[in-house]
Amino acid sequence: MGTVKQNETILKIPEPLILTKEAALRELKIGQQLKDIDASEQCCLAAFLAEHAMAMEEGQAREWAPYLGVLPAAVDGVLEWSPEERSTLLQGSPTGRRAEELVAQDRGGTSGEKAVNPQLRIVQKL
Repeated sequence: MGTVKQNETILKIPEPLILTKEAALRELKIGQQLKDIDASEQCCLAAFLAEHAMAMEEGQAREWAPYLGVLPAAVDGVLEWSPEERSTLLQGSPTGRRAEELVAQDRGGTSGEKAVNPQLRIVQKL
């Protein structure tokens, strides 16, 4: 293996194999409604995953089933990661910078509570 040159293509993924907001909207039963309200990419992908997870539980095979079947059932949110995990796994990314901003803003709530996302005023009992 040689050195990778700047702007050199090292991997190509056919577009139909990329799960995008547009792909999710095409396949979702509520795709048009989500388009009508200009739902975010995160919302559309979450709805796609939820709809497909329900179909898989009901034994209905769909095109994305092999991929979705290997995803973990649950993951911790980035704000629950240790500082070392955030630093190592998100180094230099916009997500890493935003996570650090939110952690820095987190001033805590009342005794026994921690404000997980102050912007949404979500509170987690400790």
